[in-house]
Amino acid sequence: MTSDAKLDSLLEPGERLIWSGRPNADDYAIAKSTASFPFGLLTLVIALIWITTSNQSGVQQLFGFLILTVGLGLVLSPLWSFFRGSRVTYLLTDRRAVIATSGFYPRCTSVALSEMNVVKIELSVKGFGDVIFRESFVPVPDGGNALVRDGFIATAEATRVALLLRSEIDKLSRGGAAQP
Repeated sequence: MTSDAKLDSLLEPGERLIWSGRPNADDYAIAKSTASFPFGLLTLVIALIWITTSNQSGVQQLFGFLILTVGLGLVLSPLWSFFRGSRVTYLLTDRRAVIATSGFYPRCTSVALSEMNVVKIELSVKGFGDVIFRESFVPVPDGGNALVRDGFIATAEATRVALLLRSEIDKLSRGGAAQP
């Protein structure tokens, strides 16, 4: 858990903290890199084939090393995700859910309870789980759409947090929660 001063700095005036927690960094890394790692392995194989079979011209070799660099970055994404996961703090308040990441490239995502269109629990075998509270589709360059999900990933208290979250959303819908 982070210090009370750190938590207080993330709260808005008059906001009440319901729950705070941190993800399990191992499970967080797995959840955040399930797509990038296998794609990175494939990219590495392609790069190595490209480099070893190209006719040694400078441009072709340079292109092969560029692909190799991208592949290495993707293969190392679980390490980056582990590093990030060890610096994430989750907050649930009477107004919103906050995902705050400190360290390199700090980031703070805040989702108002009124913007939450789903509350889903996805439990893992190890007992950790994800509490998903917002899903939306965003356009991607190929003309399709990609699903974007916000939530508390790899938390040990997923079931409890989902119940707290649903309770706060119910209070808001009945007009019982504090308004900003």
